[in-house]
Amino acid sequence: MKKRIPVRKKDRRKSTHNGRAKENLRLSEDRFRKVFHAGPAAISISTLGEGVFLDVNDNFVRLLGYSREELIGHTSLGLGIYDSPGRLAQMVEAVRAQGAIRDDETKVRTKSGEILNARISVELIYLEGEECLLAIIQDVTGQKRAEEARARAEEKYRRMFEEAVEGIFQTSPGGQFITVNPAMARMCGYDGPEDLMSCVTDIERQLYVRPERRGQFRRLLEQRGVIRRFENQIRRKDGSPIWVSENARVVRDPHGTVLYFEGSCEDITERKRAEEALRDSEERYRELFENADDMIFTMDLHGNLTSINRTGEDISGYTRAEALAMNIVQVLPPEHCGAVEKVLEDIAAGKEVPRIFELEFLTKNGNRVAVEIGVRPRYERGKPVEVEGIGRDVSQRKGLEAQLRQAQKMEAVGRLSGGIAHDFNNLMTVVLGYTHILAKKLGPDSPNCAELEAIKSAGERAAALTRQLLAFSRKQVLKPEVLDLDIVMEDLQKMLRPLIGEDIELSLIPEPDLGRLRADKGQIEQIVMNLAVNSRDAMPKGGRLTIRTANVDLDKSYTRLHVGSQPGAYVMLDVTDTGCGMDEATLGQIFEPFFTTKEQGKGTGLGMSTVYGIVKQSGGYIWVDSKLGLGTSCKIFFPRVEQAVMTPKVREVLAGPAGGKETILLVEDEGSVAILARRVLEREGYRVLEAREGQEALRISGRYVGPIHMILTDVVMPVMSGREVAHRLLSERPEVKVLYMSGYTDDEVLQHGILDCDIGFLQKPFTDDTLARKVREVLDTPA
Repeated sequence: MKKRIPVRKKDRRKSTHNGRAKENLRLSEDRFRKVFHAGPAAISISTLGEGVFLDVNDNFVRLLGYSREELIGHTSLGLGIYDSPGRLAQMVEAVRAQGAIRDDETKVRTKSGEILNARISVELIYLEGEECLLAIIQDVTGQKRAEEARARAEEKYRRMFEEAVEGIFQTSPGGQFITVNPAMARMCGYDGPEDLMSCVTDIERQLYVRPERRGQFRRLLEQRGVIRRFENQIRRKDGSPIWVSENARVVRDPHGTVLYFEGSCEDITERKRAEEALRDSEERYRELFENADDMIFTMDLHGNLTSINRTGEDISGYTRAEALAMNIVQVLPPEHCGAVEKVLEDIAAGKEVPRIFELEFLTKNGNRVAVEIGVRPRYERGKPVEVEGIGRDVSQRKGLEAQLRQAQKMEAVGRLSGGIAHDFNNLMTVVLGYTHILAKKLGPDSPNCAELEAIKSAGERAAALTRQLLAFSRKQVLKPEVLDLDIVMEDLQKMLRPLIGEDIELSLIPEPDLGRLRADKGQIEQIVMNLAVNSRDAMPKGGRLTIRTANVDLDKSYTRLHVGSQPGAYVMLDVTDTGCGMDEATLGQIFEPFFTTKEQGKGTGLGMSTVYGIVKQSGGYIWVDSKLGLGTSCKIFFPRVEQAVMTPKVREVLAGPAGGKETILLVEDEGSVAILARRVLEREGYRVLEAREGQEALRISGRYVGPIHMILTDVVMPVMSGREVAHRLLSERPEVKVLYMSGYTDDEVLQHGILDCDIGFLQKPFTDDTLARKVREVLDTPA
């Protein structure tokens, strides 16, 4: 039996104390472990020196995506957990110095590479006598995103508030602004919200044009809670009133007490003006309906008239009461009734119908009036219920259209005549040229001289006829200059007296201070001569011929009724006789070529067509008025110009032989004319380079090394005109002289100044002597 050793009382107490301490430590460790692993935050324990993970809780594993095995024994630096390694060093130094850091903002990287916003707290602890770091990490990424979203929303609403087009406001129940946006301040004419809120402290008294409206606004808002489109007039800073439309709501506290009013405000001044304008427009429409120059009417789908204006009464001859008791077919000729009934049927069936058509109305007194009708259906709920119509009396327009058709016919005939005359002039150049050469060869004693003279005479008459055709077709060659028409008439008076005979009284009535015109003097004289001859033939038993000049201004009312005329300032030549006059049928044909009322062999029928062509080519306008038995008046209008009358230059022609030794580039597309011209020039001693068109002429000039003294070119050629050939050649050889030749021209050539007095021009047809003299004249003229 073992010997029992007695225990002293003091030793027994010490043993009990140690046991309790160990038990408390165990329980504390258990509590720490439970908090460590069950806490809501991500927690880690790592060494202070190297930062090696000693332990991590489940939330730390879930937060970073690593397993416990991947973390324990490794460092946060090695795993790249902290987005900034320098930031980790700063936290360790702070813990060393302070013992702990609380709620520090940082970023951590998960295993997948995602960067999280985190809030970290780190504390220095001792485990088994060794310094360690206890880190608690909270993921605040969602919170950060929410804060950013809230900031963006606040910024968005702030911009909406600041940049809104409509005014936005908050006001106290007592009538003071709490807040306003810039648009509200601009609307009220203030520099900004602060300016408005500091200046307007009593909305009812200072802002409202009618202060009592503020009381109405407040009562309605408190009763209903919301107000829509409350219209009111407010006064801007400068005192001017504007109309506004307000949408507002009342804001109350939980006890129902009104805190403030808030809403939006729109400037509707323009809308109000538009509404007023609409009322004015409706009134004007009523006036327009009644006073329109056109007939305005409505009818039901059966054709019964339901309204008609005053013009409709005037055109139809029926009073309004009579018309409204009638059907449309009652004012139509029988041949138009079926078409109108068909239109009404199609409208009722919803079909498309012609918007505009022409028909005739039967007036109350039985006359027929040509009317242009425009109709359209009026719908209600998508169905046609009525027909609206506008009718215009086009009787006058029909007459003008007849005039236009006549003018177009004349234009077409003119183009044909011009083309024929162009070719004919080339032919007559060859005929007259060779006739003249042959006559010189045979001599005056030749028995064939009579035959040649007959050929020459016939050729000259053909050339004169061609000139008339060119005048009619407006393709003759004019030499326009600024003229005083009174001086031209005074010079022409001596020729007119013997032309018209002694039994006709001639009266010239000049206009004081008559304006100037730009035209070919010779052609103006031909116009007067032709008209004088016509007047003489219309007065076989004598009468009176009056020639008057005047300054006139044609306005739109005149030109609207006279096709071809244009508004503007003109010099008028009026030739009036007291002869037999013409009926409407004859008057409609007087400008047609070869139309004549004279006996066979007494006229060519080109007199008036020649006048017409000269006037139109000179930019003028002609109007003839005539009545059977009452005479004829022919008024010609030439555009007035501001330039002064210029004394024409006299070109000095040097005396001497027609021939020479110079080199001439001949450009002519008509072969027979080119052969004749070359033969004449070479006979006179010139060196001739020949081209049949513009490009060939330029190639010849480019290859020819010697000087070219002159280019003799036709004006009108295919592909390249004579003017363009000369222009391009002059850019290469600026010293070359130019002589144009042509049997006719057109507007384009005239506009480019071919006929300026300083430019050489030879009219076709020409003889060999005429060609030789003109070439020598141009060559001898100083540059």
